[in-house]
Amino acid sequence: MQAQSCGGRPKTFRNRNQAAREKSAKLVRERVAALDTKLPLILTGDFNAAGGTNQAYKILTSDSFFSDTWVTAKARKGEGLGTSNGFKAIRRNGVRIDWILTRGEFTVDSAEIVTFSRDGQFPSDHFPVVTRLRMGAAKWRPAAVEVFDPKPTSP
Repeated sequence: MQAQSCGGRPKTFRNRNQAAREKSAKLVRERVAALDTKLPLILTGDFNAAGGTNQAYKILTSDSFFSDTWVTAKARKGEGLGTSNGFKAIRRNGVRIDWILTRGEFTVDSAEIVTFSRDGQFPSDHFPVVTRLRMGAAKWRPAAVEVFDPKPTSP
């Protein structure tokens, strides 16, 4: 998960540096707040931090700034699985470090940690997190709508 900084250098949710993860979360939150929009947003990624407990997660989700689709889903499949597998066997009671966060009006029908493998081989060192969601009623309306009329006008 990377967020671009003003200087063009990427900010990363690094896997071994908690301070960097927290700074990245603050930067993402500041940048999203600066958008000053009512448009719905979806933020996804490998955050290298435990969903629900890590301070970087709390920075992004405090005050309902972002909502975690895993938490708000009506149904969940893969409860208790970690999302990082290291190309090894499925681990129960693992840490969910891959998140799908939303901001705005969404209904989250389901969330799943997909544990697909073929012949014991995983396609990635992380299990995909999949969410079925619906956007709620939009609160914004365009200021003006231009209508294209394909009929030629007479001179």
